[in-house]
Amino acid sequence: MEKKNVVAVLGYGCHLHKKMESYLATVAYQSAVTLHPEIIICSGGFTNPRTVPGTSEAQMMGEYLEKRIRIPIIREEKSWSTTENIRNIRRILAEQKMEDAGLTIFCNEAHRVKVMALSYAILGYLPMVYGYPIFGGTKEKLKQTVIATPISVVGLYVPAVARWETNRRLTIISKS
Repeated sequence: MEKKNVVAVLGYGCHLHKKMESYLATVAYQSAVTLHPEIIICSGGFTNPRTVPGTSEAQMMGEYLEKRIRIPIIREEKSWSTTENIRNIRRILAEQKMEDAGLTIFCNEAHRVKVMALSYAILGYLPMVYGYPIFGGTKEKLKQTVIATPISVVGLYVPAVARWETNRRLTIISKS
């Protein structure tokens, strides 16, 4: 029996700009031609309440993908951080009874190491992770790898760090 596949797409804002459109076009192409997933999980919450009120990252990505491919899409709209993305993907995999499926995660290239580290810590294994250059160059990649990744991983085990990270992220979201 062939192993089932799941694709998860992490959101980076609720605006469909050129780089985001190219990112989602890559997800659509890879899903339809190479990966053939049973489902696609679009993960991302309401991160731009000022500029796109009432729209989640998952909703924006799901609408784009549904116009291009015929694969069932699950919108996970509660995530506000990479940690929450991975936790909620794990929850959805369990709800769908697809914990043993092959998981491929698409993310921003600058966040790839962070996604890999958090996936291993939360899921207990390392899924396939594709990074796409949505925003940020070398400086952003260094910041994510050297500063943000260790903070997020420590936050999994130290509640005070998790609270600090949550408050920081919510402050950023409230200004978006």
